[in-house]
Amino acid sequence: MSRSNSITITGVYQAAGRGFGFVTPEGAQGREEDYFIPPRAENGAWNGDTVSIRPDEGPVGAGERRTAKVTGILRRGNPTVTGAVRRQGRETWLIPDGDKLREPVQIVGKTKVRSGDKAAVKMTSYGTAKQPPMGTLLEVFGRDGSREAAVEAILFEQHIQREFPPEVLEQARTAPRSVDPAAWTGRLDLRDKCVITIDGAHSKDLDDAVSLERDGAGNWVLGVHIADVSHYVPMGSPLDVEAWRRGTSVYFADQVIPMLPP
Repeated sequence: MSRSNSITITGVYQAAGRGFGFVTPEGAQGREEDYFIPPRAENGAWNGDTVSIRPDEGPVGAGERRTAKVTGILRRGNPTVTGAVRRQGRETWLIPDGDKLREPVQIVGKTKVRSGDKAAVKMTSYGTAKQPPMGTLLEVFGRDGSREAAVEAILFEQHIQREFPPEVLEQARTAPRSVDPAAWTGRLDLRDKCVITIDGAHSKDLDDAVSLERDGAGNWVLGVHIADVSHYVPMGSPLDVEAWRRGTSVYFADQVIPMLPP
C-alpha cells in the first residue's frame, strides 16, 4: 500500500443530492481542500455525518478535485429527520425533505399518522444492505404542503422555541418603563425632535428610526437612530443568555419568532 493510500482524514460529509458529495477535512481553510466523494463511495454516510475518508491514489490534474472514499462513520448528523409521510400497504414511510437525504425512512411502531402528513421521526437505524433506515414517530406538523406544517417543521429542524423560559419572561416584565437619569451620561437627548420609526405597524422589533431637519445653514440633516437594546439586557442575565442562544429573530411571511420577549 502506498503512503498516500494509508492516510486517514476526518471531516463532515456534505451530500450534493445527486449521489455524490464532498468532505471538508477538519481544520481546512477553504473549499480548495475539499475531497470529492464519487457515487457509491459514501459507504452509507448521510449528509452532515462526521466521517473518516481515505484519499484515492494517483495524481490530480489541473482544475480537478481530489477524490476519496468514506471508510467509517464517526458520528451521525441526523438524529431526527423531517419529511412527508407515505403509506405503502401496511408499511409507513417518511420521504425526507429536500434532496440531501435520499433514503426513505420506514416508520416503525404504532402510529396514527396519515399518508400526506408532514412529520418528524427519531432515527433508530440508518439502514444496512438488507434493511432500510428506520425511525419512530416524534411529531406530526400537519398536512404536507401547508404553510402551517412547513413553518412548524422548520422550527423543529432548527431547534427554535416559540415560548420563553419563565425567568426570561419575568425579567422582561420587570424591565423599567422609563430611563433612569443616571443612564443619561454620555448620551444625546433627542426627545425634542420628531423621530419616526421605519418599522411597520405589525413589527415586533421597533428599533430603527429616522429624523429629518434643517441645520443653521439651511442644509437637510438626516438622522439615523438605532435603539440601544443592550441597555435592557445585562450581560449574563437570563435575557442575555436566551438572546445568545436564539441568535436572531426569525421572520416568516406571516409571523415572527422574536429573539427577545415582546
